[in-house]
Amino acid sequence: MLSMATPSLAFEPALSQPDIRQALDAGGAMARAHRGFDVRAYTLYSVHDALSLQPVRSSVDAVVVGTPYERVAYVGYESAVDRLAPTASLIAKASAPCTVDFILFAHGADKSDRSFLARFAEVRVRAGGMTLAPTTTDVGRGSTLDTFLLPNGGNADRWIGHVAYRFGLCAVAGAAGPKGTLFFTDPDGRKFSLPFDLADYR
Repeated sequence: MLSMATPSLAFEPALSQPDIRQALDAGGAMARAHRGFDVRAYTLYSVHDALSLQPVRSSVDAVVVGTPYERVAYVGYESAVDRLAPTASLIAKASAPCTVDFILFAHGADKSDRSFLARFAEVRVRAGGMTLAPTTTDVGRGSTLDTFLLPNGGNADRWIGHVAYRFGLCAVAGAAGPKGTLFFTDPDGRKFSLPFDLADYR
């Protein structure tokens, strides 16, 4: 569960051991509060009401920026939910230096559409005068069925899910993190152009 609280701002391309411990503790605290993992401070884009379907709406519900700190915090959150100690391999993957994830949350076109996550296209980042392609793509646990509200007051089931695109920023990451633009085409063919400034995120 995600909730759409503000971190201490300062993008950290590489986390120290105290940073990692702080992030794990922050994620664990969210789990123990039973309020979901709070991504509001890392949300680059979101629709006004993600629970309702509007005729002109894109299938994209939100875009979240996954910095090394945010990703390690999520490891702490999931580990606390599962009542397991976070593994070294999970922490190492989440804390990969000079990388940022852009996590696209979306839903299918209708109840039969489960392939929507595979239809994102032309995902690129433009930063520091360079155009970057994602180094990895991760669909997490796949899609799950959820219920949305219709404009007429009825309900409709749609598959929901997210896909994370990781970008290596070693060539462009400055002390405060680079500014840039995320580009992608959504599953319905709509083109997105979302400016970002990593100095806004820890």
